[in-house]
This record gives sequence, C-alpha cells and structure tokens, in this order.
Amino acid sequence: MTSPSRTWVSAWSVGRVLNLGHPFGPFVHEAALARGAEVHRWCCAEDAGEPYTIDEALQGYADAWKAFSYSFTPSWTHMEHVFDTGDGGFHGILDRAGSLRGKDTVLEIKTGEGGGQPRTPLQLAAYTMALHPRRFPDIQRVEVRLSRSGKYKVLIHSDPKNFIDWVRLLET
Repeated sequence: MTSPSRTWVSAWSVGRVLNLGHPFGPFVHEAALARGAEVHRWCCAEDAGEPYTIDEALQGYADAWKAFSYSFTPSWTHMEHVFDTGDGGFHGILDRAGSLRGKDTVLEIKTGEGGGQPRTPLQLAAYTMALHPRRFPDIQRVEVRLSRSGKYKVLIHSDPKNFIDWVRLLET
C-alpha cells in the first residue's frame, strides 16, 4: 500500500505541531518507525478483510490487534483517514474512527511496551476536533498499545484540557 501524493491546504501536520511542543527526544530509531508503519499496514488490511502477510518478527503485534478487535468488537467508519482542516490550520492521518462498544471513538494505534506518551492525548484531541468539529467533547479518545508479546493495553484519554492544550500548541 502506497500513499498517494497529497496537496495540503493547511500548513501544519499534527506531528509537526506535536514535535514543537512535545518532541520525541534526541533520536527516534528508524526501526521503530518502520515497525509501526508495517503494523499499521497490516492492521488496515486486517480490518478491511484483505490479505496481508506480516513479517514473523512482528506477528505478536498482529496477534495483539486481533485480540483487541475480538474483545472490543469495533466498527470502523474511517481507517488511516487523511484529513485537512483547511482554515483550521492542520492536517494529518488518523488511525481509526467509528464505534467501539457502542461509543463514537477516535483511536490511535501504537506499538511498544509500557504506558502512553505525553503527546498522544493531544494527538487524539487534534484528530477528534478535525473529524468531529462540533461534537468533539463527546467523542471517546482511545490509545491502543500493541506489544511484541501479543498483548494489548487500552488507554482512554478523557481529560477535556487536552483540547485546550492542542489549540494552544497549534496557535503557538
């Protein structure tokens, strides 16, 4: 799956804004980025019911996504959804949006062990505001962390201050 070329109306990507206010640190391993991209491609194919073979070394992440999907029975309306808010000032690609256990949800998939990153709640706030500009406070924001061991962790980000922090960061 390759990404089509895009022409953005807005100047700032969500990632670029977050990098200014919440940088990853001095170095993000290229392997971690490649791993995340490959797992995202596999998850998208899995959710679309399309065949896609994942590298054996990444099978645990795929198993974790399958276990999450089985337990939470999502119904996605948007997968790897490209958006541009135009006058809203930002663009990006959200991982999933739809319904999760009957609740309208915007979801971010992360690969790796441990807790969430400080920037993920703001990332989800941005995506939620972009997709649901009038209803964003009522939308569930979920981070799913997939691990190499085949386990997953669900983090619900419900602090309304995340929306304020996102807007302030964007304005900066």
